[in-house]
Amino acid sequence: KNAVEWVANNVKFNADATISVFEANIRMLGGLLSAHFLAERHLPSYKGEVLPVATRLGDVLLQAFDTPTCMPYNEIHLTSGPDYAGGHTTCPAAVGTLMLEFGMLSAATGECRFQDGARRALESLWGFRTKIDLLGTIIDINTGDWKVTDSDIGASIDSFYEYLFKGYVLFNNQRYYEMWAEAEQSVDKYLRKQEWFIKANC
Repeated sequence: KNAVEWVANNVKFNADATISVFEANIRMLGGLLSAHFLAERHLPSYKGEVLPVATRLGDVLLQAFDTPTCMPYNEIHLTSGPDYAGGHTTCPAAVGTLMLEFGMLSAATGECRFQDGARRALESLWGFRTKIDLLGTIIDINTGDWKVTDSDIGASIDSFYEYLFKGYVLFNNQRYYEMWAEAEQSVDKYLRKQEWFIKANC
C-alpha cells in the first residue's frame, strides 16, 4: 500500500533527461503495469492509482513513433520529444519489443492509441523484411533501408521473435503467430546449422 501511494504521488516524467524507448518500455512501463495488475489482485484498497502513471509514460514514449515509417526513435527526451541528434537508425528488437506492454496498457485503459502505435511499428518493420523473410540488424526509421544486412538471432533481434510469439499467446492474435511462423521458418532454413545458429547476410 505504501509503495502504491509513493509511486502515485512521486513518479513523474518531467526531468531533463533522455531515455531509451526500448529500456523504458520493458522495465519502467512493464514494471508499472505489473504493479497495477498485482495490486488489483492482492491489494483490496487499491483504486488504480498506478495506472495513470503508466499512462503518462506511455504517452511520452508514443512521441517517438512520429516517423515516416512509424518505427520509433531509439531515444526520447522526457519533455522535448524524440532525440533527433541520436540518429535515425534502430534495430528489430527496439521496434518489435513493444506490443506486449503497449497492448496491455491499452487493455487496462481502453485507449487504443498505445496498442495501435506498437502494432503499426511492428507491421512496418515486417514489411521491410527481405525476400527470404529475414530481417537485418540495423534499419533506417525514415526510409526503411537496411543499413546492416547481417541477420541472426542475437541481441539486436532476439526479442522481436520472442514478442511475436508471446503476443500471439497473450492477445490470441493470429497475425502475430503468422509473422512468427514465417520468420521461424526462414531462421531454420537460412540460419540454423545443425544445433547451431549462424549469422548470414540477408
